[in-house]
Amino acid sequence: MERAARRVENINRKVPVAGKRVLEIGCGRGEVCFALNKTYGGDVVGVDVRSYPEWEDAPRGVTLLQTDQTAEDPQDIGKFDLIYSNSVWEHVRHPFKMLKRAFDVLKPGGHLLLSANLHRGPKASHRYRDIFFPWPHLLFDDEIVEQFYQTLNLKRTSAWVNQLSIADYFNYFNMVGFDVLHTSYSITPIDEAFVQRFSDKLDRFPRYDLERDFIHVKLRRPSNWSSGLHKFKRPAGWTPPSRRHPGAKRFWENIEASTEIIASNNGQPSPKLTATAGRNSGGANARTLRPQRTDGASSILGISDLSGIKMVAGGGIEPPTSGL
Repeated sequence: MERAARRVENINRKVPVAGKRVLEIGCGRGEVCFALNKTYGGDVVGVDVRSYPEWEDAPRGVTLLQTDQTAEDPQDIGKFDLIYSNSVWEHVRHPFKMLKRAFDVLKPGGHLLLSANLHRGPKASHRYRDIFFPWPHLLFDDEIVEQFYQTLNLKRTSAWVNQLSIADYFNYFNMVGFDVLHTSYSITPIDEAFVQRFSDKLDRFPRYDLERDFIHVKLRRPSNWSSGLHKFKRPAGWTPPSRRHPGAKRFWENIEASTEIIASNNGQPSPKLTATAGRNSGGANARTLRPQRTDGASSILGISDLSGIKMVAGGGIEPPTSGL
């Protein structure tokens, strides 16, 4: 419970908890939910894909539910001011759908505190208590690791983790529509001699990724988000280019000026957000960007810039399909 108490203190430093309705995604045995309720009171909900005997001891004000919130028709759990999740997202088989669901159950202006193990990090195998060198999951297939356990007569298998990188996470945050307020990482210094020994495999990955074990982010659902439509805007830190490169400036000005949001009846968003860009919006060189829905949800992709978006023939854009 001491570890749960420390986590609760950390949560409250980032987002004041008192008076808020809080959700923990991947609550496990419920220690953090119990500590949140004990320290700050209020309504605390924990969800997990399996149940635990400890749930029977949940105090008043704590609700623990066995539910898969990435299901096609997820259980209604209401709306929340704050969502917290620690070391869970790397085990989610549909991480994009889970992010979209978290966005949907957040109140406007609500926060998501997310910490996740990054697949390219040294400890992402989740076997660092048995295998005492970094990146075994990048160096060896799961079958090799399982054979290693068999030689030691250990009844263990390789931990299932998705393969999201730092870039994947930020692409997903952008697509869903989250504002990223703060980012930090847990870093393990690279053992250069080890990397050189296995350079044929490890050099395939950026050093930036190889040393980062965990990503810690504070996200916010925009308070003015009403219909789920996310307007095109210039990337953060954008400054007008010099006169030698007027085309880049015209491109972004045309994106902003020509963004057209088409809404259907009853205030529901259209499945398309159309933006034209080029020397002129109707010219032969104009390109049309059409973010499509990734599922049957009522909102389209929230795209605030063009990073990570794949252009396809005919001028459309294609959201990532793997790992959704």
